[in-house]
Amino acid sequence: MSRPRKTHKATDNEALTIDDCTNNPSDGSVFVYSPLHNPTKETRLLVLKSKYQSECGGYGYNIECSLRLVPLYLLSITNYEALSYTWGSPGDGVREIRLGGKPFDVRINLWWALDHLRYPDQPRILWIDALCIDQSNKIERNHQVRQMGLVYSEASKVIVWLGLPAANSNAAFEFIADGDAASLDIQAGAYKISNPFHTTNLNAFFALCERGYWSRLWVVQEIVLAKELMVRCGPDVATWTAFSRALQGYEHYDRIKSSLPYLFDRQRSDRYYECRLLNLLEACQASKCADPRDKVYGLLGLANDCGEDELVVDYSKTVYDVYRDVIA
Repeated sequence: MSRPRKTHKATDNEALTIDDCTNNPSDGSVFVYSPLHNPTKETRLLVLKSKYQSECGGYGYNIECSLRLVPLYLLSITNYEALSYTWGSPGDGVREIRLGGKPFDVRINLWWALDHLRYPDQPRILWIDALCIDQSNKIERNHQVRQMGLVYSEASKVIVWLGLPAANSNAAFEFIADGDAASLDIQAGAYKISNPFHTTNLNAFFALCERGYWSRLWVVQEIVLAKELMVRCGPDVATWTAFSRALQGYEHYDRIKSSLPYLFDRQRSDRYYECRLLNLLEACQASKCADPRDKVYGLLGLANDCGEDELVVDYSKTVYDVYRDVIA
């Protein structure tokens, strides 16, 4: 089936009419995923309910979500956002949300992201890997991971969630917002900050660029493929345009020029050029992931020399077999 021309974006209400796939086959109190009809041709979207919605219709502090099924060919005309974040370690702990009316545990960083992303009075349509993919279903996971490049490239916006704010996070976002107002003098071939408060905010920006989020391998394709990006740290928000302007404006600082967000910003500018998998593996060798196979799988969406039939995502393979496939 050919993909429709991109002439209309579905609204949030229209997105709610996509097939409900939260029909829980379990009669118990535990959420169980309904299987995808065809995991190579469809995915799920998350409907994040507003702060003032709950199953009983009144105010509810609990985070409540449901899932909707969408064919992949309709992603280009569906209004949804994709979340880019870090899972964190199992030791960070979990908190409960309600998914399809059932309790469902998520890691603490995702819980805080959902809490901050909820709209006050309307649902929000998102794609989040930990919730939209049945992580316990290896076959589904294989197919869905291969589609992640498409999911992030078709999203109306990708949200970069850096986590909860630190003591100086607000100053970093003030620095981003006021980047054009920075007053710089050039003396003896070096840059001197004229405004002392600007120095404080600049150091806060350095710290923001060195957060652990940036070292996660999966964020490379999520950032590079996005049409539009929003950077968020707790309640503080900046567009990628403003963030990029700050990176480029202060690239003469080693802490900026050697930072991962600066590298990703450059890769976004070059994303339409040829990207070979081996070159990407070399460029991203310092990036981290819990599963070493994801060093390869997490870059397939960017590599234009790896068709779906040339390198198949298969988590039943050993690390050795995955890398042998790469060099074969």
